[in-house]
Amino acid sequence: RRSSDLSNKFGEISKSTGTVAAKAYSKTLELNEQYDLVPKAKTALDTASTAAANLDKNYGITAKIDDQLKISQAIDKATAKVDEVKSSVSDKLTDLKAKSETA
Repeated sequence: RRSSDLSNKFGEISKSTGTVAAKAYSKTLELNEQYDLVPKAKTALDTASTAAANLDKNYGITAKIDDQLKISQAIDKATAKVDEVKSSVSDKLTDLKAKSETA
Protein backbone atom coordinates (compact mmCIF):
# COMPACT_ATOMS: atom_id res chain seq x y z
CA ARG A 1 0.00 0.00 0.00
CA ARG A 2 1.38 3.39 -0.99
CA SER A 3 1.62 6.21 1.54
CA SER A 4 -0.42 8.42 -0.80
CA ASP A 5 -3.31 5.93 -0.49
CA LEU A 6 -3.57 6.43 3.27
CA SER A 7 -6.49 8.51 4.56
CA ASN A 8 -4.53 10.09 7.41
CA LYS A 9 -2.36 13.20 7.64
CA PHE A 10 0.68 11.34 6.27
CA GLY A 11 -1.35 10.35 3.21
CA GLU A 12 -2.43 13.95 2.67
CA ILE A 13 1.17 15.16 2.94
CA SER A 14 2.33 12.47 0.51
CA LYS A 15 -0.31 13.46 -2.04
CA SER A 16 0.49 17.14 -1.63
CA THR A 17 4.23 16.54 -1.95
CA GLY A 18 3.71 14.43 -5.06
CA THR A 19 1.55 17.12 -6.64
CA VAL A 20 4.11 19.83 -5.90
CA ALA A 21 6.95 17.66 -7.26
CA ALA A 22 5.01 16.95 -10.46
CA LYS A 23 4.27 20.66 -10.97
CA ALA A 24 7.91 21.60 -10.31
CA TYR A 25 9.13 18.97 -12.77
CA SER A 26 6.64 20.13 -15.39
CA LYS A 27 7.69 23.77 -14.91
CA THR A 28 11.36 22.78 -15.16
CA LEU A 29 10.72 21.03 -18.47
CA GLU A 30 8.77 24.03 -19.71
CA LEU A 31 11.53 26.48 -18.76
CA ASN A 32 14.20 24.26 -20.28
CA GLU A 33 12.23 24.03 -23.51
CA GLN A 34 11.65 27.78 -23.58
CA TYR A 35 15.15 28.95 -22.65
CA ASP A 36 17.30 25.92 -23.53
CA LEU A 37 18.73 25.93 -19.99
CA VAL A 38 20.38 22.52 -19.76
CA PRO A 39 22.95 23.05 -22.54
CA LYS A 40 23.61 26.59 -21.30
CA ALA A 41 24.15 25.38 -17.73
CA LYS A 42 26.45 22.61 -18.93
CA THR A 43 28.47 25.05 -21.01
CA ALA A 44 28.77 27.43 -18.06
CA LEU A 45 29.89 24.61 -15.74
CA ASP A 46 32.38 23.32 -18.30
CA THR A 47 33.81 26.83 -18.73
CA ALA A 48 34.09 27.38 -14.96
CA SER A 49 35.71 23.98 -14.48
CA THR A 50 38.24 24.62 -17.26
CA ALA A 51 39.03 28.07 -15.88
CA ALA A 52 39.57 26.65 -12.38
CA ALA A 53 41.82 23.90 -13.73
CA ASN A 54 43.85 26.45 -15.71
CA LEU A 55 44.23 28.72 -12.68
CA ASP A 56 45.40 25.79 -10.60
CA LYS A 57 47.82 24.68 -13.32
CA ASN A 58 49.24 28.19 -13.81
CA TYR A 59 49.44 29.24 -10.17
CA GLY A 60 49.73 25.92 -8.33
CA ILE A 61 46.87 26.78 -6.01
CA THR A 62 46.25 23.25 -4.74
CA ALA A 63 49.98 22.71 -4.20
CA LYS A 64 50.17 25.94 -2.21
CA ILE A 65 47.15 24.95 -0.12
CA ASP A 66 48.66 21.54 0.50
CA ASP A 67 51.97 23.16 1.42
CA GLN A 68 50.28 25.52 3.89
CA LEU A 69 47.98 22.94 5.45
CA LYS A 70 50.48 20.07 5.28
CA ILE A 71 47.71 17.73 4.14
CA SER A 72 49.99 15.31 2.31
CA GLN A 73 52.27 15.07 5.34
CA ALA A 74 49.32 14.44 7.63
CA ILE A 75 48.04 11.70 5.33
CA ASP A 76 51.50 10.11 5.21
CA LYS A 77 51.70 10.17 9.03
CA ALA A 78 48.22 8.69 9.38
CA THR A 79 49.01 5.97 6.86
CA ALA A 80 52.23 5.11 8.69
CA LYS A 81 50.36 4.94 12.00
CA VAL A 82 47.69 2.64 10.50
CA ASP A 83 50.43 0.39 9.09
CA GLU A 84 52.13 0.35 12.49
CA VAL A 85 48.90 -0.63 14.26
CA LYS A 86 48.13 -3.31 11.66
CA SER A 87 51.62 -4.74 12.10
CA SER A 88 51.27 -4.71 15.89
CA VAL A 89 47.88 -6.43 15.77
CA SER A 90 49.20 -8.98 13.30
CA ASP A 91 52.19 -9.72 15.56
CA LYS A 92 49.92 -10.15 18.59
CA LEU A 93 47.61 -12.47 16.67
CA THR A 94 50.59 -14.53 15.54
CA ASP A 95 51.80 -14.76 19.16
CA LEU A 96 48.35 -15.79 20.38
CA LYS A 97 48.06 -18.40 17.66
CA ALA A 98 51.50 -19.82 18.53
CA LYS A 99 50.62 -19.93 22.25
CA SER A 100 47.30 -21.65 21.58
CA GLU A 101 49.00 -24.31 19.46
CA THR A 102 51.52 -25.13 22.18
CA ALA A 103 48.92 -25.25 24.95
